Amino acid sequence: MYEIAVNKLAYEQTYFTQLPFTDNFAPFLGGPQLGSSKLMDAGNTTAQNAVKRNGTLWMVQTVRVTVSRTAILLWRISGGSAKTFLIEDPETVFAFPSLTVNRFGGALVAYSVYSGSAYPSASYSYIDPAGNLSSSAILKAGDAPYIVQRWGDYTTTLVDPADDTSFWTVQIYPLPFNTWATWWSYIPVTGFARGRAARH
Repeated sequence: MYEIAVNKLAYEQTYFTQLPFTDNFAPFLGGPQLGSSKLMDAGNTTAQNAVKRNGTLWMVQTVRVTVSRTAILLWRISGGSAKTFLIEDPETVFAFPSLTVNRFGGALVAYSVYSGSAYPSASYSYIDPAGNLSSSAILKAGDAPYIVQRWGDYTTTLVDPADDTSFWTVQIYPLPFNTWATWWSYIPVTGFARGRAARH
Protein backbone atom coordinates (compact mmCIF):
# COMPACT_ATOMS: atom_id res chain seq x y z
CA MET A 1 0.00 0.00 0.00
CA TYR A 2 1.32 3.44 -0.92
CA GLU A 3 0.54 6.42 1.25
CA ILE A 4 -0.46 9.66 -0.46
CA ALA A 5 0.26 12.99 1.21
CA VAL A 6 -2.03 15.87 0.27
CA ASN A 7 -0.71 19.40 0.62
CA LYS A 8 -2.55 22.69 0.12
CA LEU A 9 -1.01 25.46 -1.94
CA ALA A 10 -2.14 29.03 -2.46
CA TYR A 11 -5.47 29.50 -4.26
CA GLU A 12 -6.73 26.18 -2.88
CA GLN A 13 -4.88 24.13 -5.46
CA THR A 14 -3.99 20.62 -4.37
CA TYR A 15 -0.90 18.61 -5.18
CA PHE A 16 0.10 15.10 -4.26
CA THR A 17 3.42 13.49 -3.37
CA GLN A 18 4.16 9.79 -3.15
CA LEU A 19 6.16 9.41 0.02
CA PRO A 20 7.86 6.00 -0.39
CA PHE A 21 9.41 7.00 -3.72
CA THR A 22 11.37 10.09 -2.70
CA ASP A 23 14.77 10.21 -4.38
CA ASN A 24 17.54 12.69 -5.08
CA PHE A 25 16.75 12.70 -8.85
CA ALA A 26 20.18 11.26 -9.64
CA PRO A 27 20.32 9.11 -12.80
CA PHE A 28 19.76 5.43 -12.03
CA LEU A 29 22.22 3.17 -13.86
CA GLY A 30 20.54 -0.12 -13.07
CA GLY A 31 18.93 -1.60 -16.17
CA PRO A 32 20.25 -5.14 -16.75
CA GLN A 33 20.37 -6.60 -20.26
CA LEU A 34 21.01 -9.88 -22.00
CA GLY A 35 24.47 -10.24 -23.56
CA SER A 36 26.25 -7.55 -21.56
CA SER A 37 27.21 -6.76 -17.99
CA LYS A 38 26.81 -3.04 -18.79
CA LEU A 39 23.83 -1.59 -16.89
CA MET A 40 21.48 0.65 -18.88
CA ASP A 41 20.45 4.19 -17.99
CA ALA A 42 16.98 4.17 -16.39
CA GLY A 43 16.69 7.94 -15.99
CA ASN A 44 15.58 9.56 -12.75
CA THR A 45 12.41 10.20 -10.79
CA THR A 46 11.36 13.52 -12.30
CA ALA A 47 7.88 13.62 -13.85
CA GLN A 48 8.24 12.63 -17.50
CA ASN A 49 4.80 13.40 -18.91
CA ALA A 50 1.45 14.86 -17.87
CA VAL A 51 -1.91 15.18 -19.64
CA LYS A 52 -5.14 16.88 -18.58
CA ARG A 53 -8.24 15.36 -20.17
CA ASN A 54 -11.94 15.70 -19.26
CA GLY A 55 -11.06 17.49 -16.02
CA THR A 56 -8.65 14.76 -14.89
CA LEU A 57 -4.89 15.23 -14.62
CA TRP A 58 -2.73 12.22 -15.49
CA MET A 59 1.02 12.13 -14.75
CA VAL A 60 3.68 9.47 -15.12
CA GLN A 61 7.18 9.05 -13.73
CA THR A 62 9.89 6.48 -13.08
CA VAL A 63 10.23 5.57 -9.39
CA ARG A 64 12.82 3.52 -7.54
CA VAL A 65 11.19 0.66 -5.63
CA THR A 66 14.42 -1.02 -4.45
CA VAL A 67 18.10 -0.12 -4.66
CA SER A 68 18.38 -2.11 -7.91
CA ARG A 69 14.95 -1.79 -9.52
CA THR A 70 12.64 0.94 -10.85
CA ALA A 71 8.95 0.92 -11.77
CA ILE A 72 6.47 3.23 -13.49
CA LEU A 73 4.13 5.24 -11.28
CA LEU A 74 1.02 6.66 -12.91
CA TRP A 75 -1.16 9.28 -11.20
CA ARG A 76 -4.82 10.00 -11.97
CA ILE A 77 -5.84 13.17 -10.11
CA SER A 78 -9.40 14.46 -10.19
CA GLY A 79 -10.94 17.00 -7.85
CA GLY A 80 -9.47 16.50 -4.40
CA SER A 81 -8.49 12.86 -4.78
CA ALA A 82 -5.82 10.83 -6.53
CA LYS A 83 -5.46 7.22 -7.61
CA THR A 84 -2.10 5.68 -8.41
CA PHE A 85 -1.13 2.72 -10.59
CA LEU A 86 2.24 0.99 -10.25
CA ILE A 87 3.69 -0.89 -13.23
CA GLU A 88 6.34 -3.22 -11.85
CA ASP A 89 7.80 -6.71 -11.93
CA PRO A 90 10.42 -8.19 -9.57
CA GLU A 91 12.63 -9.26 -12.51
CA THR A 92 12.31 -6.10 -14.64
CA VAL A 93 13.49 -2.49 -14.56
CA PHE A 94 11.02 0.01 -16.10
CA ALA A 95 11.97 3.52 -17.25
CA PHE A 96 11.30 6.51 -19.52
CA PRO A 97 7.50 6.47 -19.65
CA SER A 98 5.23 8.59 -21.82
CA LEU A 99 1.43 8.63 -21.72
CA THR A 100 -1.72 9.93 -23.30
CA VAL A 101 -5.45 9.65 -22.63
CA ASN A 102 -8.27 9.10 -25.12
CA ARG A 103 -11.74 10.67 -25.15
CA PHE A 104 -13.19 7.83 -23.07
CA GLY A 105 -10.64 8.23 -20.27
CA GLY A 106 -8.49 5.25 -21.23
CA ALA A 107 -4.75 5.82 -20.79
CA LEU A 108 -1.82 4.28 -22.64
CA VAL A 109 1.62 4.31 -20.99
CA ALA A 110 4.64 3.28 -23.09
CA TYR A 111 8.14 2.79 -21.66
CA SER A 112 11.49 1.01 -21.85
CA VAL A 113 12.05 -2.32 -20.07
CA TYR A 114 15.33 -3.94 -19.03
CA SER A 115 15.92 -7.51 -17.90
CA GLY A 116 18.89 -9.83 -17.60
CA SER A 117 17.02 -12.35 -19.77
CA ALA A 118 16.23 -10.01 -22.71
CA TYR A 119 17.65 -7.13 -24.71
CA PRO A 120 16.29 -3.66 -23.84
CA SER A 121 12.78 -3.43 -25.28
CA ALA A 122 9.82 -1.09 -25.80
CA SER A 123 6.61 -1.97 -23.93
CA TYR A 124 3.26 -0.56 -22.89
CA SER A 125 0.37 -0.91 -20.43
CA TYR A 126 -3.23 0.23 -20.83
CA ILE A 127 -5.62 1.52 -18.18
CA ASP A 128 -9.22 1.24 -19.29
CA PRO A 129 -11.82 3.90 -18.41
CA ALA A 130 -12.94 1.80 -15.40
CA GLY A 131 -9.41 1.93 -13.97
CA ASN A 132 -8.23 -1.60 -14.77
CA LEU A 133 -4.49 -1.83 -15.45
CA SER A 134 -3.36 -4.33 -18.10
CA SER A 135 -0.23 -6.46 -17.87
CA SER A 136 2.89 -5.07 -19.49
CA ALA A 137 3.12 -6.00 -23.20
CA ILE A 138 6.11 -5.85 -25.55
CA LEU A 139 5.82 -3.47 -28.50
CA LYS A 140 9.27 -4.21 -29.93
CA ALA A 141 11.90 -6.50 -28.46
CA GLY A 142 15.47 -5.30 -28.71
CA ASP A 143 17.79 -6.99 -31.20
CA ALA A 144 21.08 -6.68 -29.30
CA PRO A 145 22.68 -5.33 -26.11
CA TYR A 146 23.49 -1.63 -25.98
CA ILE A 147 26.68 -0.61 -24.19
CA VAL A 148 26.28 3.17 -24.14
CA GLN A 149 24.57 4.10 -20.88
CA ARG A 150 22.53 7.07 -22.20
CA TRP A 151 19.11 5.78 -23.29
CA GLY A 152 15.39 6.01 -23.50
CA ASP A 153 13.91 9.50 -23.26
CA TYR A 154 13.35 10.07 -26.98
CA THR A 155 9.81 8.72 -26.86
CA THR A 156 6.24 9.94 -27.11
CA THR A 157 2.69 8.58 -26.96
CA LEU A 158 -0.33 10.21 -28.64
CA VAL A 159 -4.02 9.59 -29.27
CA ASP A 160 -4.89 8.83 -32.90
CA PRO A 161 -6.48 12.08 -34.18
CA ALA A 162 -8.70 10.14 -36.58
CA ASP A 163 -10.82 8.58 -33.83
CA ASP A 164 -9.53 10.01 -30.49
CA THR A 165 -9.69 6.44 -29.19
CA SER A 166 -6.70 4.41 -30.43
CA PHE A 167 -3.06 5.24 -29.77
CA TRP A 168 0.30 5.76 -31.45
CA THR A 169 3.60 5.56 -29.64
CA VAL A 170 7.22 6.03 -30.75
CA GLN A 171 9.80 4.11 -28.69
CA ILE A 172 13.42 3.09 -29.16
CA TYR A 173 15.16 -0.30 -29.24
CA PRO A 174 18.77 -1.40 -29.74
CA LEU A 175 20.21 -2.83 -32.95
CA PRO A 176 23.46 -4.77 -33.43
CA PHE A 177 26.78 -2.90 -33.40
CA ASN A 178 25.73 -0.59 -30.56
CA THR A 179 23.16 1.41 -32.51
CA TRP A 180 19.49 2.11 -31.86
CA ALA A 181 16.34 2.69 -33.89
CA THR A 182 12.83 4.05 -33.40
CA TRP A 183 9.73 1.87 -33.54
CA TRP A 184 6.29 3.28 -34.35
CA SER A 185 3.39 1.33 -32.87
CA TYR A 186 -0.35 1.62 -33.41
CA ILE A 187 -2.48 0.30 -30.54
CA PRO A 188 -6.17 0.04 -31.47
CA VAL A 189 -8.74 0.21 -28.70
CA THR A 190 -12.06 -1.52 -29.26
CA GLY A 191 -15.13 -2.49 -27.28
CA PHE A 192 -16.56 0.90 -26.41
CA ALA A 193 -20.35 1.09 -26.47
CA ARG A 194 -21.75 3.20 -29.30
CA GLY A 195 -24.40 5.78 -28.59
CA ARG A 196 -27.84 4.99 -29.92
CA ALA A 197 -29.15 7.21 -32.65
CA ALA A 198 -32.31 9.05 -31.67
CA ARG A 199 -35.27 8.73 -34.03
CA HIS A 200 -37.36 11.83 -34.62
